[in-house]
Amino acid sequence: MGPDFFAAGSFPAATFTADILPAETGYVANGTLTLKGVTVPITLPFTLQIDGDTATMTGETTLDRRDFGIGDTFLDETSLGFSVKVTPTLTAIRTPPGD
Repeated sequence: MGPDFFAAGSFPAATFTADILPAETGYVANGTLTLKGVTVPITLPFTLQIDGDTATMTGETTLDRRDFGIGDTFLDETSLGFSVKVTPTLTAIRTPPGD
């Protein structure tokens, strides 16, 4: 969590902001991810399943940690891989109005 990595003390949050569009299979979120004070364009393909009042989203994309200044002191991938697979999952449950 130190300065060479997430610098969590200085940057305690990551932010992903995107527009959601239909895709050939599922959806795609085209937006930006801000991590460690650096904003990078990101495309996140995902699927959405709705069952009654429950919606479940799963997606996958690959990031290069160097784009965010993470692990810059590592010159090759023998100790720390540059590519990171990100697989977010989100479950949302609709509550009745007034709850």
